[in-house]
Formats: sequence, C-alpha cells, structure tokens
Amino acid sequence: MQIDLLGVGAFEEAREHASTSFRNSVDVAGFQEMIESGFPFLLENWPIAFGRCRITDGTATVEVRVGEEPAITLIYFLIQSDNRWWIDGASPAVDGLADKVESS
Repeated sequence: MQIDLLGVGAFEEAREHASTSFRNSVDVAGFQEMIESGFPFLLENWPIAFGRCRITDGTATVEVRVGEEPAITLIYFLIQSDNRWWIDGASPAVDGLADKVESS
C-alpha cells in the first residue's frame, strides 16, 4: 500500500504505514525528501515483487524487487505492533544483506 501511495505522490498517507518510532523521527517533508533523493524509483509505478521474508520475534525483513530486469532490490524492515505490521525502514539490498535474509 505504501508503494502505491508513493506512486501517486501521497507522501503523508504513505508515511502513515511507517512505525511510530519512524513517524516520530521523520516528518512528512523529511519523508518526502528521503524518498525523492534516495528512492526515486518508488515514485515511478514500476512493477513490485515480494521475495524472501524472515520473521523473528515481532520483526521482519522482506525482500522487495522494484521494476523489471534489472530490478532494484530493497530490504524492508518491519515491526509488529497492535496486531499490525509497520515499516520501520528500508535499504538497498547488498549481497551480504540479501544472503542474511535468506540464511537467517
């Protein structure tokens, strides 16, 4: 849902899918700047595919592929609170991190 909202420029609504700690540390303007400067491909409405997921003690890492070949791979970090999963951050996947998600 967050990626769909980013694709239509709905930064405030997209930020609502973030964890409380993230929202407390990054305002809407900061979130928009973060996306536009570090993750501009999330604004392009490219195809999204979800890959490996690892859940441990109320936290999860999820591999998200954006676009087609060559796809950009991100690792999303989620936390569970109030019976819901919240995005706590994301970073570009590197071989070591992608391997960690797969083998942990």
